[in-house]
Amino acid sequence: MISTHRLSSLVLTESRSSRYADGAFSLERSLKGEVGLSPSFSAVDAETSDDLWRTSDGYTQPTTLSLAAASSPDAAEALKALPAFYDARGVTTQQFTAASADGTAVPYFLVS
Repeated sequence: MISTHRLSSLVLTESRSSRYADGAFSLERSLKGEVGLSPSFSAVDAETSDDLWRTSDGYTQPTTLSLAAASSPDAAEALKALPAFYDARGVTTQQFTAASADGTAVPYFLVS
């Protein structure tokens, strides 16, 4: 059985994959998303397969559904995608932080 969890470091997404065996979970891998891109994973069939559905979207990429093997989730085969609303060639996304009045770091994105 494989379990995936999403964590955020500021606003950068990280997906962790764990395997349950012999009564305990062990971390298999950790994948960090790109700035402004948010991938998520779910099992195709947790009981009979190690295949994963990968859904990702971002400021410069429309929502995309892909199929990947748990052994190599970063090598996903794109199956379907929503239409792009604009031509994103040459567009970049950067993440910065600003300090609020009380000193809290507030993350923001610059898409240019």
